[in-house]
Amino acid sequence: RRARLFAMGYDAFQIASRMTGPGGLTEFDGVTGRLYLASDGRIHRRLVWARMVGGQPAALEPPATPAAAAAPAESESESESGASLAE
Repeated sequence: RRARLFAMGYDAFQIASRMTGPGGLTEFDGVTGRLYLASDGRIHRRLVWARMVGGQPAALEPPATPAAAAAPAESESESESGASLAE
């Protein structure tokens, strides 16, 4: 439990330091995940996805977010197959 609180406190300190710094808050790797400031002024966190392979974590691509899935642009697999989510 203390480790989680330490991680959150460390990230909070990094956020405060970066917000008052010369470049402002940009996306950075925190202890709790990849942190960034959204256009609505909220701080968001992207988690690293992994699968255990042979007892070791192997990084995975994160799943698509609902906003990305709703975007009108076709994905590579859709354009190859001609399929559409709207069908």
